[in-house]
Amino acid sequence: MSRGALSAALSILACVMVAGLSTVNSSGQSAAKGVVTFNKDVARIIQNNCMVCHRPGQIGPMSLTNYKEVRPWAKAIREAVVRRTMPPWHADPHYGNWSNDRRLSDADISTISAWVDGGVKEGEPGDLPKSPVFSDDWAIGKPDVVFTMKEEQIIQANSPDDYIWQTIPTNFTEDKYIQALEIKAGNPAIVHHAALLMQEADSKKDLVQARNKRRQTASGEDKPIFEKIDGINRVSLKAPVLDDACSKISADGALERSDSSTDIMNLLGGLAPGKGPDSFPEGMVLKIPAGASLVFQMHYANFTGSVQRDRSSVGLIFAKKPPTKRIYCAPISNYLFEIPAGASNHLATACYTARENIHIIRFSPHMHLRGKDMEVSARYPDGRSETLLSVPNYFFSWQIAYQAKAPLAVPKGTRIAVTAHFDNSANNKFNPDSKALLRWGDSTRDEMLSCVTYYYVDDERLPNNVLTQSRK
Repeated sequence: MSRGALSAALSILACVMVAGLSTVNSSGQSAAKGVVTFNKDVARIIQNNCMVCHRPGQIGPMSLTNYKEVRPWAKAIREAVVRRTMPPWHADPHYGNWSNDRRLSDADISTISAWVDGGVKEGEPGDLPKSPVFSDDWAIGKPDVVFTMKEEQIIQANSPDDYIWQTIPTNFTEDKYIQALEIKAGNPAIVHHAALLMQEADSKKDLVQARNKRRQTASGEDKPIFEKIDGINRVSLKAPVLDDACSKISADGALERSDSSTDIMNLLGGLAPGKGPDSFPEGMVLKIPAGASLVFQMHYANFTGSVQRDRSSVGLIFAKKPPTKRIYCAPISNYLFEIPAGASNHLATACYTARENIHIIRFSPHMHLRGKDMEVSARYPDGRSETLLSVPNYFFSWQIAYQAKAPLAVPKGTRIAVTAHFDNSANNKFNPDSKALLRWGDSTRDEMLSCVTYYYVDDERLPNNVLTQSRK
């Protein structure tokens, strides 16, 4: 992340939490009927919605664990929540229902507003709810197995983009079924993001080599899409330009397969700003086949001014009850877009046509610093169209995964379209260089267009001995 983006993110975080305009407290009663205090009314809202980030050692730039710490930020807190910039949540509520919706209720917002307007009173000590106990260990609970990068990485000072790949054998002798996974950064100060991928034992491709040699073949040509430019994997300037990928995809999805990473990137999960661990509803699991290896893709951004070291880990929790659905992860991506210098509202699309009856359980939109908005829509075989997710104000510093309350049915033949806009103008305060022509690249200064989608195939059945295997 650039210094400008990091500074902006922290300044927004500094305004955190809750506020509103009416005079109704969290139980729906008029605040005029009683004095609103921190201990009686506000503390539980802060505990439930803010302290996960705003406590020592976490991402929040200030700690908000008690009245003394919250009091100086009261007005900034109110403004942030009146504007609904905090807690961070960017999906338009008119589309989709999400189980991890972070938005505060109107009642909670009103309670904090009344507290600020009433003089930010502390209240009686006996009214203060017990403070939650947070574990700085594993958010998913104690893992069944932990894999740690075999080599410590040394990242030089002022290095904004270092990409490291490490492959670690699992030595699993049986297929394993994963209910949850969590990547833990060894050094959170420099880990910008991490992705965990899987290399199957019998794969004819080396995952890392394939990532660097992806080719464009839809037009009959055989030219590399990616090349090393300034030490970073970027789309070649000689690669064809295709902004509206949806308009060019053939009926059998030929361009989708050549332009998508799904054929070589067996993504399991990831770590990113604002994103929690990867856990799945009961009965739904990831599969790691016997003999497979795990591949860490680490993106380091060291702005600390000193040499830093990292050795990150991933913890896995096996299914404890017989699962029925295997979860797959597929990025719906366009690698061939090109954003002109100075363009303030550049449109690009990516598409995927379902080849089976599936249910989608999660969307994770991903762009970089020029990303403005993203929409995911479905056109069904019967001609109906529907917006599944709309993110009108995309913010790179919060990589939110939107978990569906109920799996979204996608019949075979449904076209899933991802539509995105980019602001590469000087008016974009996060833009590091409005004069740059942009293509897909791993650097934060480049761009990406991808919506990582988790789904299961309706007719797939897991073997009866899954639970026995996953406990071994």
